[in-house]
Amino acid sequence: MFVDKEELPNGVSTFEHVSNLIELYHAEIEKNSEHISHCENTNEVEQAFLQNKIAAMLAIEGGEALGGELDNLYRFQEIGVKLITLTWNYDNEIGCGVFGGDGGLTGFGKTVVREMNKLGMIIDVSHLNQAGFWDVIKISKKPVIASHSNPYECCKHPRNLTDKQISALVDMNGYMGLNLYSDFLSIENACIDDVLRHIEYFEKLGAIDILGLGCDFDGVDKLPNGINGVEDVYKLPIDNNIAFNNFYNFIWRVLAK
Repeated sequence: MFVDKEELPNGVSTFEHVSNLIELYHAEIEKNSEHISHCENTNEVEQAFLQNKIAAMLAIEGGEALGGELDNLYRFQEIGVKLITLTWNYDNEIGCGVFGGDGGLTGFGKTVVREMNKLGMIIDVSHLNQAGFWDVIKISKKPVIASHSNPYECCKHPRNLTDKQISALVDMNGYMGLNLYSDFLSIENACIDDVLRHIEYFEKLGAIDILGLGCDFDGVDKLPNGINGVEDVYKLPIDNNIAFNNFYNFIWRVLAK
């Protein structure tokens, strides 16, 4: 559920907008219930797999969905939201995005991190600036996720993570999702070889066991040559661990029930 405050209809709050999207999500789940199940914990994921279904979980990209109200965090948790990306590119009540200010998490943002730990919700640090990232690492008592970020040393884009940041995620047994947006893979037109280059760099940093896919297919307008969408994932140089097992193991570490 993506939030862009600049594009909301007049009079609609960020909380209302995301709530409306969640209603649409559940309507689609119901319409396609023979293929997909809404899941809120690992037991429900296992049940979906036993029924040969896709296991779907609710996530929010942009903590502005909370509208600066802790009660909204509890309300989202109660209706099954399992992951929140704390910021998008810009600043919100939780903290500073990578293209926002220089500050880290706000006082409200630090409280959100602590409460998400208590509630068993996954904290996503993609899009945070560095100060915010390190605030999360310092505060969180559970592993966190960078759901769609790449190594900065492979492509020097501010949305990518430094070696030190990646190592921090390795140390806490977190998770990283490899982003397929061309500008995060290469300063020139990216190709599948660039994807391999990033994977090999993750392996060099000891991050191969926390690496998966964070393709961003629904959020980017430029993909590597030869990759047009989910139909081309089979072309990627990945094994079952990157394709599935590493994320599956991560949710067991954080959401097991």
